[in-house]
Amino acid sequence: MRLSTNMIFDQSVAQLQQQQTSIFKLQEQIASGRKILSPGDDPIGASQAAKIDATLARNTQFGTNRQAANSSLQRGELAVRSIGTLLQDVREVALQAGNASYSNSDRAALATEIRSQLGELFTLANARDENGDFIFAGNQSNRPPFVKTSGGAQYVGDQGQRFVQVADTRQVKVNVPGWELFDRVSTGNGVFSTTAQAANTGTAITSSGSVANPSALTGHNYRVTFNISGSTTTYDISDLTAGTTVSSGNAYVSGQAIAFDGLQFEVQGNPASGDVIDLQPSTKRSLFATLTDLANLLETPVAVAADRARLQNGLNALIPQLDHAQSTTFGALAEVGASLQEIDRLQVLGEELDVQYRQNLSEIQDVDYAKAITDLTRQQSQLEAAQKSFARISSLSIFEYI
Repeated sequence: MRLSTNMIFDQSVAQLQQQQTSIFKLQEQIASGRKILSPGDDPIGASQAAKIDATLARNTQFGTNRQAANSSLQRGELAVRSIGTLLQDVREVALQAGNASYSNSDRAALATEIRSQLGELFTLANARDENGDFIFAGNQSNRPPFVKTSGGAQYVGDQGQRFVQVADTRQVKVNVPGWELFDRVSTGNGVFSTTAQAANTGTAITSSGSVANPSALTGHNYRVTFNISGSTTTYDISDLTAGTTVSSGNAYVSGQAIAFDGLQFEVQGNPASGDVIDLQPSTKRSLFATLTDLANLLETPVAVAADRARLQNGLNALIPQLDHAQSTTFGALAEVGASLQEIDRLQVLGEELDVQYRQNLSEIQDVDYAKAITDLTRQQSQLEAAQKSFARISSLSIFEYI
């Protein structure tokens, strides 16, 4: 093959330019710290790096979400814990009120304390988080969930639950809806409640009762009516729901359990003829109504023995409601605590994954400085040799020998 002078020059220049391009690329890799400067450098590596970048960004976002969820849960935990403490204080006041030595003025002072705690409960129920959102409002977090009423307060939020995505396949609930914490207080023992009618004139005091045989429960409304004939006191039991008589003429003994249809309760004291105790399935009511009823009860003067029985029956009905409300706060605290622990575990895992993803990304796209500098030195030497060789060849001419 015959080589012309132009061909030799063109090929030599092309080779020199190719070597210079390789050197410039190595210099850019060393300066940027990246060996993949464009997808064309390593299509497979660039694709893997893009996937890891996306995964790393998603993991970072989950970390941000976990921090936000943790903050919301901690504020909620603080509010619920404060509510639990308040309920304990209210319960202690209610127990004090049953002291037979207390006067009407003493109980009135306790009622004032209860109304102050009612105001504090209202403030806690409308507590906000660090973003200004109402903690117990459900999804209506931009407005107060409770408004004051004559009976205490009314819930105007919703039953929504707010969740935060804290991992690829995990969401965590970050709020406690107010209706669940404040509007779901069970009456009685949680299955049924006993109520001595306000018109009773005797001194009978009823307990909240208990379930003796769950399979025999009917869920009906009942009425126990006392009758006195001479020195003998008896009671009749009526099924108000079915409109039937369960039993009649039962001998009454103070402190002895009255049991029927799977339930039982105790009555102590001396009922008057015609006194009535009603039994009905347990319902849900507002915690604000419970505290309002307690304050009203303590403000009602006690003048005769029947009044004291009404007071004690009222306390016996309200104290279990406070206990149920406190159990609800314990459940909410346990749920929040479990979520906080899960977030802590996920945070540790997320930090470990972050390190792993960054290491994998580094292996794919970060330059090996030792290798790159070695390659740069070698190619610079090769370029210098090629330049010298080209200079020698380009200076050759047949006219030098003529």
